[in-house]
Formats: sequence, C-alpha cells, structure tokens
Amino acid sequence: MRRYYVQHGNYPEKLSELAPVFLKKLPQDPFGAGPFCYRRTDTGYLLYSINANRVDDGGISVENRLYEGDLMLP
Repeated sequence: MRRYYVQHGNYPEKLSELAPVFLKKLPQDPFGAGPFCYRRTDTGYLLYSINANRVDDGGISVENRLYEGDLMLP
C-alpha cells in the first residue's frame, strides 16, 4: 500500500490495482473465497479478513465486537 501511495499520491480504489506491479498476486483471505476485504476511507484505507464465521462484518475489530457483546466465547 505504501509503495502504491508513494507512486500515485493516494491509495488504490480497488485492491486488485496492486497486482501485478506491487504484488505478484493478491493474497487470499484464509476465511473468505477471495482476496482480503479492502476499501478506501477518508483517512486512508481499511484492509481486513472476514471473520472465522465467514461473515463480512465490515472490518469491526474483535475488541469492538467483545465490547458490543456480539461475539460468543466458549
């Protein structure tokens, strides 16, 4: 991401813009069916993996989920 930013002055619109120039291929999300989730934000970007339950929660951190009480622990 940093190399892309230095060359273009902003972050890519889509993660796919990193390959094959900055990455040979996009790394695959270990829980998803494709690459990691990505979106630009007002202050930079958000890059995340979907949760082990295979639900895209929009990048909410585990700490926030614990605080909000929607993560069931064994």
